[in-house]
Amino acid sequence: MGTLNLTNINATGNILKSNSPCFRARASSGGWKSFGNTAWNTMPFNAEDFDSGGNYNTSTYKFTIPVAGRYYFYAQLVHDGSTANGGNSGKIRIYVGSDIVAWGKSGRQGESVSCGTVWECTVGEEVYCQGATGNDTNADDWHGDSYYSYFTGYLVG
Repeated sequence: MGTLNLTNINATGNILKSNSPCFRARASSGGWKSFGNTAWNTMPFNAEDFDSGGNYNTSTYKFTIPVAGRYYFYAQLVHDGSTANGGNSGKIRIYVGSDIVAWGKSGRQGESVSCGTVWECTVGEEVYCQGATGNDTNADDWHGDSYYSYFTGYLVG
């Protein structure tokens, strides 16, 4: 049986993990934004609400795994894709390296679409999310306000 390090438990019994890698990325400005196409696009989340360890890159829009372990990732976007394309108007997916590890879609215009997962990661892997709208694109493909569209993750253990 292992030993318990009491310095990680506060006076009320909460376990503290203050140095665990975690981030929340979003667009640096709100309002409607365009992908410019109907293909999958890496979500241009170029600002951070927090980034413990500095592992999220606001230029490449990727999180680099600093510590091996299981991570929870979640991505969300509000889209304005067409409703005329068979229930495929807004889509989002999360990658770890070249593997799609989570995927979600929406069938109605103006909905929030999201996906999340827990995934075993190794040091150096890059994690990012991509979004797309149905078979049309215009100036209001997705909404950039930070409460509508964002990408987040943290080390679970």
